[in-house]
Amino acid sequence: MIVEAIEFHLEGLIESGLPIPQPTSIAQEVEVLI
Repeated sequence: MIVEAIEFHLEGLIESGLPIPQPTSIAQEVEVLI
């Protein structure tokens, strides 16, 4: 299902003439005291 959602989003960008962003990833580590 996620693959279809990504394809739908990319198709919308293309139809609107918008650029497809370069793939990136961002991660953070958070310490939670319980």
